Amino acid sequence: MDGGENGSENVEGEVERVSTRAAGVLRFSEEPDPAALMQLVQLRATDPEAAYRRRGAEAATRWLHETDSSELRVPFPYVTPEDWSSSLGVWVADQRRYYAAGTLEASRVEELERLGMVWSVHASA
Repeated sequence: MDGGENGSENVEGEVERVSTRAAGVLRFSEEPDPAALMQLVQLRATDPEAAYRRRGAEAATRWLHETDSSELRVPFPYVTPEDWSSSLGVWVADQRRYYAAGTLEASRVEELERLGMVWSVHASA
């Protein structure tokens, strides 16, 4: 094989297959587009959803400690300090929405319940 778009020959003569998109980004004979390279790395090498869940759980734990609360009843507009530039209130609302839709994994439900998640603010009021 000549090392075209869908594969490249390695030292032993075996063909290594990569997607056409990845092959275009990973060509070293030309300067890669930084945005395309970053998008490839984010999609292939990291799990942004897991990072979002982890940061949310950490912020929720911190909020519980700071407010000395046993229930995860975060006001919707609550925004965490600068070290996590997102809204904890929105994160909690997202978790409730996923739960109501039945798309939240059982392990996540258990983790959130250990934190004291209030699944329905109206029902618990």
